[in-house]
Amino acid sequence: GLTIWECSRDLVRTLGQAAETVSCDDGKEEEEQQEEVAEEDDKGVRILELGCGHALPGVAAAKLAAARSTETETPETETERKAKRRRRSAEKIKKESDAFAAVARVLSRGAPLVLHLQDYNEVALRLAAKPAVRWNLDNLNVEVRYFSGAWCTNGVLPANGQCYHLVLSSECTYEVSDVPVLVETALACLARRGGVWLDASKAHYFGVGGGADELRRVLAKRDDVRVDDVELPHVPGENVRRVTAIRWL
Repeated sequence: GLTIWECSRDLVRTLGQAAETVSCDDGKEEEEQQEEVAEEDDKGVRILELGCGHALPGVAAAKLAAARSTETETPETETERKAKRRRRSAEKIKKESDAFAAVARVLSRGAPLVLHLQDYNEVALRLAAKPAVRWNLDNLNVEVRYFSGAWCTNGVLPANGQCYHLVLSSECTYEVSDVPVLVETALACLARRGGVWLDASKAHYFGVGGGADELRRVLAKRDDVRVDDVELPHVPGENVRRVTAIRWL
């Protein structure tokens, strides 16, 4: 809980890339997306990070959502919209760009902003997560709550239908036995409409058997979710790391 692992940094970078994604190709699709958001019963962004440790991804997501919320207060000109579309590269037409666009839409939902941070270890919340929140979010209007204890037993599960639009987890799949519980908890918390769960893990944790591959195997048993891998650059000689995007079908 007190160590910053590589995959948490991968997840922060992925969130930043997603925030830069233009989530619509033309005005017609943009109008359709705005209508879809307008139909939501709840407004704003609800973010949950499971096994947060230092909470770098959760804090980054909250900061990005706050920045997008400020941007949406000033309508874009047609010239600005066209410039954004031109900046889209052919690479972002690949499969992961759809996941990026889904995250971008979540981050653009506006206020109010809610960030809930969970870790098994209360000490990690006190010594790592809370200072990170204080240093980064004190000047932003973000409602933050903390939960300690095991998954599915610590009050993090949503009450009264208040699910999360963005669920984050990193380095949480190393034990094989942890993966089904992580999946159960994350999906129980994930909003059915427009929700995205991003998990960052090494492909395989040697000696314990878990990892992104095991997460894929558990999710493959379900027929109600879509699973996409976000490509990460691989350094020869290092364990392969992956960011996986999971959404309801």
